[in-house]
Amino acid sequence: MKATKKIWLAIISSAALIVAVPGLASAGGTPSGPHHSYAPSPSSSRHALPRAHPSRVFRSHPLVRGTKFSTIASNNWSGFAAFGDHFRFITVTYSIPSLNCAISPDGSFDSEWAGLDGFTTKTLEQIGTFAFCSGGTPNYFAFLEMVPSPAVSFTGVNPGDSVTASVFFSNSKWRLELVDNTTQGVITQTLPCPSGSTCRNANAEVISEVPNGGPPAASLADYGIVGFTQIAITDSAGHRFNFFSPNWSNDKIFEVNSSNSDLMQAPSKLEGSESGTGGGWGNQAFTDTAIAPN
Repeated sequence: MKATKKIWLAIISSAALIVAVPGLASAGGTPSGPHHSYAPSPSSSRHALPRAHPSRVFRSHPLVRGTKFSTIASNNWSGFAAFGDHFRFITVTYSIPSLNCAISPDGSFDSEWAGLDGFTTKTLEQIGTFAFCSGGTPNYFAFLEMVPSPAVSFTGVNPGDSVTASVFFSNSKWRLELVDNTTQGVITQTLPCPSGSTCRNANAEVISEVPNGGPPAASLADYGIVGFTQIAITDSAGHRFNFFSPNWSNDKIFEVNSSNSDLMQAPSKLEGSESGTGGGWGNQAFTDTAIAPN
C-alpha cells in the first residue's frame, strides 16, 4: 500500500463525546475484572478532552510493508500485532513521550496507539496520542480514527501523562476510549465501520507510528523511548491473553525507511507470561525506541 500524502484532519461531526463513562472493564462485550494498576476516579469526576481547532495535519495508515529488512519491516509502524483470530478488545497503558524538537525538524511526528485491524486489513480502528514539532516547539494531542475515515484530534494531553487507550468491539460497533490517568481527561466514542468498508477485527496492535504512511510523507521526531504496559487482548470467543496466546500469533514489527533501509524505530522483546499468577491478560510490557529520527 502506498504512503498517503498529507491530509488535513477532519472532524467527525456525527460522533458525540461521552463524558461520564463506566469502568473500562465493564464496557459492552469486554471481559470483567481489573486490568489497570491505577484506581480510576468515578466517571463523574472525569472531563472530556476538547477537540482540537483548527484541524491538525494527521492521518494514520494501515501497515505499509517494507522490503529491505530480515524480519517484519514497515515504513510507518513499530511494535507488535496479533493475527490469526478475530478480536474484540485491546488495551494498553503508556506515558506520553517528550519530543526533542531541538534536533527534530519542523513537521516531524510521533504517535502511539492501540487498535484493531490494520496489520492485514485496509481498515483500522484505533485511539491514542500524537505529537509533532512546529517552530522548534512540540505540540501534543490525543486522537481517534476509523480508517479510512479521517482522524479526530483533541487537546488537553501533555508529555509524561499516563494514558490508557482501549478499543472494544460489541454489537457491530467499536468503542474507542482514552483515559488520561494523570488528569482524568477522557475521550469515549462508539462508532460503526466506515461506510463502504468491512472491518474484520482480524488484528490487535500496540504501535508507535509515523503517520501519513511514514517517510517521505512524514518524518519521525526524536521521542527517545516509550514504554507500553498492562497489555490485554480478548478474542471473539472470550479468550483473554496478551500477545502471547495459544489462540493467536504475533509479529514483531520494526520501522525501516524503505528509501534507504535505515532502522528508524525498534521494539524490545515482550515481557510477561502467557498465563498463570502474575502473567497473562493485562500483564505484559515492551518498549519502543527511536533509533534514527529523520
